[in-house]
Amino acid sequence: MSLTPEQCRALVDAITVAGSADALEELRRMFEREQGPAVPGGFLELLIDVRHSKLGQSRDRGRVS
Repeated sequence: MSLTPEQCRALVDAITVAGSADALEELRRMFEREQGPAVPGGFLELLIDVRHSKLGQSRDRGRVS
């Protein structure tokens, strides 16, 4: 089963505002429960990795953006 455009948008929005690595992992697990494993190197994985990196940089500077 594939995601509807609205579900895709909601997932992207949730990833982009996730405030912690734990929140990102929960989103990844939720996606995998619903859709199966994400494609390695796919858009979802890339977006989560970028957000995770951004969280690390923000934490190092003392704030999360």
